[in-house]
Amino acid sequence: MKKITTSLLLILAFVACSEQDSNRPANVKEVVKEAFAKRANVKAIKAELITTDGFSELTAQKDNEKLLAEMSDNGKDFKFFSDMGDTQISFDGSKYVVVNHKDKWFYSFENPQEYSRSLSNHAETLRNFLPFASTEDFAVNVDTSTAYKDFKWENDTTVNNEDAYHISKKSYDENLGLDFYTNQIISKASGFPIIVTSTVQNGEHLVQKEEMIVKNIETVDDIEDAKFLLEIPKAYKPYDQYIAEYEKSKQGETGKTAEITPVELKEGDIVPNWDLKDADGKHVSLESLRGKPVILDFWGTWCVWCVVAMPKIEAVYQEMGDKIHVYGISCKEPEGADPKAFLKEKKASYPTLVNGDNVAKLLNVQGYPTLLVIDKDGKLLYKHSGYDKDMDKSLTKMLKDNL
Repeated sequence: MKKITTSLLLILAFVACSEQDSNRPANVKEVVKEAFAKRANVKAIKAELITTDGFSELTAQKDNEKLLAEMSDNGKDFKFFSDMGDTQISFDGSKYVVVNHKDKWFYSFENPQEYSRSLSNHAETLRNFLPFASTEDFAVNVDTSTAYKDFKWENDTTVNNEDAYHISKKSYDENLGLDFYTNQIISKASGFPIIVTSTVQNGEHLVQKEEMIVKNIETVDDIEDAKFLLEIPKAYKPYDQYIAEYEKSKQGETGKTAEITPVELKEGDIVPNWDLKDADGKHVSLESLRGKPVILDFWGTWCVWCVVAMPKIEAVYQEMGDKIHVYGISCKEPEGADPKAFLKEKKASYPTLVNGDNVAKLLNVQGYPTLLVIDKDGKLLYKHSGYDKDMDKSLTKMLKDNL
């Protein structure tokens, strides 16, 4: 009798689970389509978001954003207003305006070709909330798209007492040698995302992280047109003017950059001498490095491809040891940047020199990262801008051939 009772309980439990799960989506694509269907009739939203974007914990920009957005009846056009405290952005359907209250600058566009790229970036965010298609068209797009092919349905979760689906995706780009991760936590009740995270990694090293956390969201029928109009204070400067004045002030701090004439270097040319300080204030000159090959990495804490390249340069530094010199040269850094701490966070142990803008101009550095390899006699062996996933192998071979 005991065995029969146990079996019956198991059957009942299976039936109960089957009934409970009968409304569950069948797979990831159905999760996505269900979420869209639940917000397909949304006309406008008022939301509070926490957004994070950056290449490290040190430099990631974290904003508390208040967002208003409204979809037009045609399902294509939209209006929005974003308030992140220091920066406000608006688009009223024809005019795109950005105002920075911290540094008192602005820019505005009324030509669609000028603001189309910026608007497309905002549209990517708003697609999480507003219906840019009919439910039927969206379903067809999901079924025919390869975008959801590699998504996995993780264990369902609860965030702030709200039941949610969790879907994730990992992909690898062979050309770049980078891993791309996406995680989405989606409310079962509303279909709105609760958390969306995208990261790029070079092995174990974080390259870039973007995250959006939805603190609050409210659907409304309509938002007053006046809410999408952003006033530009009279005392604020156009962005181009602000940048020109800022760069001129930086030149005054670091020397007369405008008087430096860039040198066109060819392989075999002697690289002009320079003198810079490291992050601890110690002077380093190129002439002081004679006797060993030198790698110079022109980089910045603001440069994503510089971050991607760091593990490759570190690998060369570790393999070659004291047979060579490796120096980063930090350039175009924003106020408050800490290049030394940034490298430490990225587990890069080679030293960096700071305030390298003048040297970058002298050596005709056009982009970042730029690598210069100089032989033990001070002659240029190699110059390259950009990232190459095999750069560690080619650099190591080059250096071993020129010891």
